[in-house]
Amino acid sequence: MSVKTNKIDGANSEIIATIEASMLEANIEKIAKKLSRDAKVDGFRKGKVPVAVIKKQYGDRIKEDAESEALRDIVDQGMKDLKLDPAQLIGEPQVTKFDRNQDTIDVAITLSNRPMFDLGDYNKLVPEVKKPKITKKAITERVKDLAEAQAPFVDVEGRPVQEGDTVVIDFDGSIDGEPFPGGKAEDFSLKIGSGQFIPGFEDQIIGMNAGDKKDIKVTFPEEYQAKDLAGKETTFAINLKKIQEKEKVRIDKKLAEKMLPGVEEASVEM
Repeated sequence: MSVKTNKIDGANSEIIATIEASMLEANIEKIAKKLSRDAKVDGFRKGKVPVAVIKKQYGDRIKEDAESEALRDIVDQGMKDLKLDPAQLIGEPQVTKFDRNQDTIDVAITLSNRPMFDLGDYNKLVPEVKKPKITKKAITERVKDLAEAQAPFVDVEGRPVQEGDTVVIDFDGSIDGEPFPGGKAEDFSLKIGSGQFIPGFEDQIIGMNAGDKKDIKVTFPEEYQAKDLAGKETTFAINLKKIQEKEKVRIDKKLAEKMLPGVEEASVEM
C-alpha cells in the first residue's frame, strides 16, 4: 500500500493511496478466519466451518469489510504522516475517489481539521489592570444603597411633591385635543427626577399635592423615536393620587440577616 499526503491549507489535507490486491487478499483471509469461528453454517459445527466455505457464503460482505479496513489503515497512516491528532479532526474523513482497477484500487481521501494559529505572545496585548482599592467609605455607601433598595414605600402626607419622591398618577395625553397611542395610563409609579418621561413632564409635577389634578404641556423632542409624535406639543391631564418616599431602614444585624439568608452570625460589621 502506497500512501502520499498533501496539505491543502491550514484546515484541509488530502491522502492519495493505492490499495494493492495482496493487501485486500490478506484482509479477506483475516476476516474470513475470524468469521469462521462464530458463523453458523448448516452441516458444520460451530468453529469448524472451513474458510473456503465462509468466503463462498459471505463473499461480498467480506470483500466490503476488507476494503473498509484498508481505508482505515490508509487514514491512520496518512494522519501519522501529516502529524494530525484524531482530536483535531472536524467531521469524518471523506472518500472522494475509489477507482477499482484490475489489480489495485486508487483512493483519495480528504480530511478537515481545526486550523492551527500562531497566537504569539498574546499576553502582551492584555492591559495591566490595577486592583481597585476598596475603602471603608465605599463599603458604607454600598451597604447604604442595598439597604435603601430593600426599603418599602410609605405614603407622604402634609407636603407637596419634591425632587426624589415617587408619585402614583393617572395621566391622559392628547395632541390638539386628540388622544394618541400610549399616551394614557392609570396608577403609574414615577420617581421624580428619574428622567423616565420627556423633558419638562416631571418638573411640572413638583409642587402638586396628593389629590390635585392639573394639565401640563410638554413638547416631544425632535429626535423622539415615534416619528408621528416628534416635535409636537402635548397636553397631559394629571391626577396625582399618592406621594411616596422610601422608608428609612436601619443598617443593623436584622438587615444583615435579611440580606444574607442562611449565613450564621450575619453582621454589617466590617
